[in-house]
Amino acid sequence: IEIAGQRAVDLVQQILTFSRRQPQQLKLLAPGEVVNETMRLLRATIPAGITIETRIEDDLPMIVADATQLHQIVMNLCTNAW
Repeated sequence: IEIAGQRAVDLVQQILTFSRRQPQQLKLLAPGEVVNETMRLLRATIPAGITIETRIEDDLPMIVADATQLHQIVMNLCTNAW
């Protein structure tokens, strides 16, 4: 619940940033963690008959990115695939 709440805060911040044309919140992050977190949220929303399979390498390098945007990209890809 705490992570989902933080994502909601980040999403609102992203909307405000976009509307004001402010710079993104770029941070060093592990992309696999963001993808795994997104998959947990998706499993709760996508019908039980749909199988979600992820294959994430254990040794992925850290990236500099906006975690909220990466989360949104993965959500959109999975929702569109569904």
